[in-house]
Amino acid sequence: PPTLLIHSNSRINLSHSELKSLNELEKRLDILIRPADKGGSIVVMSTDKYNLSIMSQLNDKDCYTPLIHNPLKQHEVEIDQLLEKALHRGWITVKHPVCPMFYGLPKIHKSLIDPPLRPIVSSIGCLTEPLSQILPSQRGGDIVKYLLQREAFWIFTLNTVEPNGLNEELGLSCFL
Repeated sequence: PPTLLIHSNSRINLSHSELKSLNELEKRLDILIRPADKGGSIVVMSTDKYNLSIMSQLNDKDCYTPLIHNPLKQHEVEIDQLLEKALHRGWITVKHPVCPMFYGLPKIHKSLIDPPLRPIVSSIGCLTEPLSQILPSQRGGDIVKYLLQREAFWIFTLNTVEPNGLNEELGLSCFL
């Protein structure tokens, strides 16, 4: 998730003591400081409450469907082939990918007391980021239609959560 001090696009409008206090608050493990979903506000919330809300979203069977099998190996082969082609043609460069980050932004415009979270999967720097640079040219620009027909797209929308927490077999423990 973005940190407030690094991710800000505007100049700092805090005094030295306020900035120092914010730095100290960000070091605490019992609270999280997040930008609000809308309005540019800052939200301070309990880490436990945040984690419960995130797990509640991931366990919501109305939004996510459990995977019957693990399609990652098949997708890895397909993606590797396309990336090798792209690397060979100079469309992309070698880079060490990071794991996508799952986090939520508090929707304080909905509730100040118990704000729901807007789920975010940040894929910046992840394995599939280079793929997004070349897929439109490979598929004639109709990327939405292509993705909706591909199982690779749906893996990010299907539920990968078991009742006892994240499914480590699918390597999703790195999302939290």
